[in-house]
Amino acid sequence: MKAIVWYNNNVETAKEFLKMQIYRYKLARIEGRVVESKNYLRFYADNGDFWQTSPSRESSRGHKCNISYIERGIPEEVINCVIKPCTVAEPYNAIDYYGYSEEDFECQITE
Repeated sequence: MKAIVWYNNNVETAKEFLKMQIYRYKLARIEGRVVESKNYLRFYADNGDFWQTSPSRESSRGHKCNISYIERGIPEEVINCVIKPCTVAEPYNAIDYYGYSEEDFECQITE
């Protein structure tokens, strides 16, 4: 299984989400190797699963994955043109969302 955690502008949000997934692997007693740099985080699980963070840009075309975790707030055009075409690996594929968008924090004051 290959999973990509797509982020809009802030790689730190994607890294935190992926670290939570790595913790879940450890709870399931699945170890692995973590490779982290300033711009990305990758996890190579001992069971063959692979996770990585990736920016949601045109230059990210060409990735193939089973699962895409999409940061809320990424424009729909980018999701349709970049992310969804990458989420095609067999035998299964899925898309889910993480994080919060700016709209989640907007509140309306009524009198």
